[in-house]
Amino acid sequence: GHLILQALSDIKNCFGLVLIGTPPLKKPLKMVEAFANDQRLGLLFKEQLSLEEKGSFIQFIGCDGDNAELAKEALELTDAKFRSDITKSLLSDILSDELEVLKNVEFPVALIARKDDRLLNKDYYERITFKKLWMNRIQYIDNSGHTPHLENPLEFNKLISEFIFSAGF
Repeated sequence: GHLILQALSDIKNCFGLVLIGTPPLKKPLKMVEAFANDQRLGLLFKEQLSLEEKGSFIQFIGCDGDNAELAKEALELTDAKFRSDITKSLLSDILSDELEVLKNVEFPVALIARKDDRLLNKDYYERITFKKLWMNRIQYIDNSGHTPHLENPLEFNKLISEFIFSAGF
């Protein structure tokens, strides 16, 4: 989600955007403002994770059962350098103000998350507003963790269908 927001000004002919569990960051960047104040948040930026840290991170984002296995596989497939490079980007001040980017879009943007997503600071997320926010509010999917598209695909697909049809695609 953040990668798309950083590149959005370079993407032409975009007709809509869906962000899943992505609180748009504003400048100056304050990670604990947008994300949960939990020591495990630091695992997002650590290059090498121990087996225990991987398990702790998967539990932190709310994955369990088959979804925990999917999350574990995704974590294993992620280039470890990607996590440390995120830190370098955050510290370099080269990132765009993502909330400002969204305030300037001319197409609908759906923000989707689980209401009690452990990774997000719900108070921050609830205060996000911009003119093209779909239905003028965050869309929540229950019975899932940080990955509602994997954990509750029926509800997620229903919501995406509503977004597509209401936006006139």
